[in-house]
Amino acid sequence: MGMKWDRNTSLRLTQKLKRGSELTGLGFENCRIEGPAIIAPLENCEFSFCDFFVPGGRSALVAKKTGPGEPAPAGVLYLRNVHFVRCTLLDIGFVGDEEFLNNLYRNTGDRSFE
Repeated sequence: MGMKWDRNTSLRLTQKLKRGSELTGLGFENCRIEGPAIIAPLENCEFSFCDFFVPGGRSALVAKKTGPGEPAPAGVLYLRNVHFVRCTLLDIGFVGDEEFLNNLYRNTGDRSFE
């Protein structure tokens, strides 16, 4: 089964799923995706050439670092097999392990976190 893609659109992440639920097998390309939301990528999630804008700057992007096997807080939106390509994400925070967060920081443009 292939991945379903949304392209060149603007949406609120909460339009796609409810808090505490999981979004699976979707791709977003050239989209503007708005929160407020906290997301926890579970597996095979990619953020390529994306920009992140969060009130409070880069330090506000991370909601919580989690350790191996440690659950994310309640109310988080979970992602599995979701890809973001050349998207702008506004007012979205992340929960993840240190490796994920480091990769996220490395793959963001200079315009991010303004």
